[in-house]
Amino acid sequence: MKFLGNRNIKRMIAVFLLTVTAVSSGLFLTRCASEADKAEVLAAFKELYEKSIEINDYIFGEGLPVTESFDSDDVKSPYYVAVSENAEYRTREELEAAVLDVYSSEYYESALKAALFEGYEDGSGPDPRYITDGSVFKIDAGNKGADTSGRFDPETAEIVDISASSASVRATYTRAGTVAEYTLSMVRTENGWRFNVPTY
Repeated sequence: MKFLGNRNIKRMIAVFLLTVTAVSSGLFLTRCASEADKAEVLAAFKELYEKSIEINDYIFGEGLPVTESFDSDDVKSPYYVAVSENAEYRTREELEAAVLDVYSSEYYESALKAALFEGYEDGSGPDPRYITDGSVFKIDAGNKGADTSGRFDPETAEIVDISASSASVRATYTRAGTVAEYTLSMVRTENGWRFNVPTY
């Protein structure tokens, strides 16, 4: 039988210790990265949600303010009137950019683009919420919009699932005194995290 010399034993021990150290360091870095990713997502959730409150009013709720005075109960969709000169967004491009600052391009293309600006070619949906008539940006005043008064509490947000490209965040939601918990989907884009579902 051939015995290992002291030098070989020391070498094996050194290799073993280096391996253990490398594995331990890798696990530590992975855990730190995971915690950093979670913190990044929660920070993005809070920032994006605050932005979405106003945007939701413009795309789902009452819409942008208008120049014309009328009784909304007397008009039926479609009834396009000019957006006010004092409105925060005066063109499709400006409103579109604001929407994409909160929501993913995937969600915008699949659920918002037709409803907001282009309508449905097959007639399966309502007329677009906004149109550009010449150089005038207009809104369908006959479209009363949805109730966007419900609010999520960002302070209750917690990660349900997370990967390199997506995350699910659960938070408390209150509307008209009713409290519930809902999970919102987020995706990582080249411009940062974005919501992939409506937040109202």
